[in-house]
Amino acid sequence: MNIVKRTQRTNSRDGRILALALLAIVLSVASYIIFFNQGTVLGNPDSWARLLIARKVVDSWTPGFAQLGGVWLPLTHIGSLPFIGSDFMYETGLAASIISMVSFVFTSIYLYKLLVALTGDKNAGLLGAFIFMINPNMLYLQSTPMTEMPLYLTIVASSFYLVRYIQDPDQRIGSLFWSGLFIAAGTLIRYEAWLLLPVQGMLILFVLLVRRFRFRKIESHIIYWAYWAGFGVAVWFLWNLVIFGDPLHFQRGEYAQPSLWVTNEITMGSLNLSFMTYWLATLANVGPILYLGILALILYPLSSRLRLATLVPLTWVAIFPAFVLMLYLGQRPLRVPELTDTMYNVRFALVMVLPVAVAIAYISRRRWWLQSAFSALAVLSTAYLVLSGNIINVNEAIQNTTANVYLEQVEAANWLEENYDGRPILLESFGNEGLLFESNISMRRLIYEGTYQIWDRALDKPQAYVDWIVMRHSGVQDEDGNLLGDRLWRDVRTQEDFLENFKLVYNTGSVEIYMSVKPTV
Repeated sequence: MNIVKRTQRTNSRDGRILALALLAIVLSVASYIIFFNQGTVLGNPDSWARLLIARKVVDSWTPGFAQLGGVWLPLTHIGSLPFIGSDFMYETGLAASIISMVSFVFTSIYLYKLLVALTGDKNAGLLGAFIFMINPNMLYLQSTPMTEMPLYLTIVASSFYLVRYIQDPDQRIGSLFWSGLFIAAGTLIRYEAWLLLPVQGMLILFVLLVRRFRFRKIESHIIYWAYWAGFGVAVWFLWNLVIFGDPLHFQRGEYAQPSLWVTNEITMGSLNLSFMTYWLATLANVGPILYLGILALILYPLSSRLRLATLVPLTWVAIFPAFVLMLYLGQRPLRVPELTDTMYNVRFALVMVLPVAVAIAYISRRRWWLQSAFSALAVLSTAYLVLSGNIINVNEAIQNTTANVYLEQVEAANWLEENYDGRPILLESFGNEGLLFESNISMRRLIYEGTYQIWDRALDKPQAYVDWIVMRHSGVQDEDGNLLGDRLWRDVRTQEDFLENFKLVYNTGSVEIYMSVKPTV
């Protein structure tokens, strides 16, 4: 209770929060400028896809919220809608990057507030926020249109309010509401938050049982929290049911199958390789300070004496074994250069910076000499990653933008930008996001897999709907020696009368562009 009272007295007039916010803003803006000039802000293919999703809501053949789709969770795309109509903000990625940047600032603040609530020590709060803020992988991700940073904000903010609730369940029912609301927001941003939903629910139940509340009070608190925390998941099930006719479309839909992006991964069926892959990705993301973080996580239960509120940050660690299991089952792909000579989705392990930062700050509470030493180690860890060129998420972005597949799509996009005449065009967006984004094709003239009621008809009889067709093969052959490719390559190119209606006008490697022999009516 002493910590609670100290926190109440200091939170309302804590000038360090303003200073922390200003520092986070400076780091955020400076990082965006640096990585934009480096050409890596849009280095992840998912960046294009997320910008395209939001753009199609306001500017497409069939605009509307249905363009949000039913696989990727929608909240960050909705958040970028006020900015996505600006060509400048769309083309630079800033329309969605601004969501990441704002989330970075508020995550830093909530980390500070969380640690002050747990320790009553402002310097411990500053240390935890500092470790988070200067991580170069974190600074890179907050510069991109990706969804990791908004997820981290919901994780840390929900945990802060959960800590406040646990410290005084009788008087802090409002904190339980905010905790549930932030978790609900997280479940509409990334599926990792779906894991924390039951984990934090079980923690709340455990806390209430330990405090020996009456059954009716336990029941009412759990239902109240679950009502708000489960709102996001319920909305997503309902959305998929209404729009796609299947509440599990996000798992069973045509573009939701793990087989689309998980192909012969070395982690599938191997628990050892799954663990090693996620461990190596964690080390690359967190940096050498991870070793101090592991020691801190071991000492954390002893140092905290497992007081109920201190259990909250430990729920974040559950993401580690959960991802190992997903790699083992083939639900998610993640590749690290030590095992595959390539990189893919290494950002999935960046979330481990959060428990590391909290554990290190917690064990150093009220020990200025430890806090000074740990701050120096954090700086050295960052310096090592930067000076050695081992910012792995940046390296993955560079790998992506120098790969032949990307270069061929950019080359085709440049050709389209010079030669496309604005007539209706047919293109499968999935797998061709880079080509579509870089070509600046007007979405209003584009028929793609999300064009309501027209896509399937255009596939069956393209000459009746479009004058241009873009198709792509993957370079991989099936058992019969035929090249695998997108829907147009498989279903349109093989039609008997296709070459009677369209002529090949561009061909480079994996991309072919056709133009109609006679304009459509």
